Amino acid sequence: MKTCLIIWSRDRACQVEALVDSMWLNDLHDVPMDIFILYSYSNEEYAEGYEKLRHRLRGYEDIFDKGHLGLVKKIGDGKQQALDIIRDYKYFSISTDDNIMFAPLPVSFEELMDDVFCFSMRLGFNTVVQNHFADTFQPGITSKPFEHERHTIKWNFRDHNPHDNYGYPMSLDFHFFHTKVMMGMMKSIDFDKPSNLEAGLVPFAQSVPNPYMRSFKHSVVVNVPITNMTGATQSTGVSLVDLNTTFLEGKTLRFDEEQIVGCHQNLNWNLVG
Repeated sequence: MKTCLIIWSRDRACQVEALVDSMWLNDLHDVPMDIFILYSYSNEEYAEGYEKLRHRLRGYEDIFDKGHLGLVKKIGDGKQQALDIIRDYKYFSISTDDNIMFAPLPVSFEELMDDVFCFSMRLGFNTVVQNHFADTFQPGITSKPFEHERHTIKWNFRDHNPHDNYGYPMSLDFHFFHTKVMMGMMKSIDFDKPSNLEAGLVPFAQSVPNPYMRSFKHSVVVNVPITNMTGATQSTGVSLVDLNTTFLEGKTLRFDEEQIVGCHQNLNWNLVG
């Protein structure tokens, strides 16, 4: 197996289940990829949520037959566990648990990694909104050069403002990286969650030798911040307690189909079951 995905989760078993289900619905199980859910919890009710998730994931084991799918309990800050996992793979991504996949991959991305620093599943020409909450738009999509390929686009991220989505390669939400390129950077950073790691990686962006990114022409993943763990984004105001309680009652989180116009977007959602 060449590629792995780490889903980093705390107290949000409900959202992990929604992400895994969205990957199944959009055929990510056809892509050879090992998926590790690195989880932690703040009390026994959330721990119970992950035990329920473990039971539910058994239903996906035969579906994800081209790769491993399992839970790994976080020990300490989780840094060494993450490094130990990704070191055995050529490519990796570390994602938060509040993403969903909303469209299948048009083509395998592994063959398209060699000439770029990273491959983004959350970007595409459809992601014109820079900040969904402030209603600001991504500059440079029409004025900056992009290399158009059959299913993908390629660009120099240094042509864009480093704070804008197309100039921001170090996002960890479904950006896939070369392990050999990233391992040294990651070892030098103290982190216990994806936001710490991402902040530590950002200063390296201007010095990496390959300044090119690639994405599909239309994104396939979006971040839906219905709860706010870090304070870095807004949320819809639902509490973690309520989500976990309904998850333990047997309900699942589902999102409405909507036009995706940004990397982060509040979608309408409901709890079913």
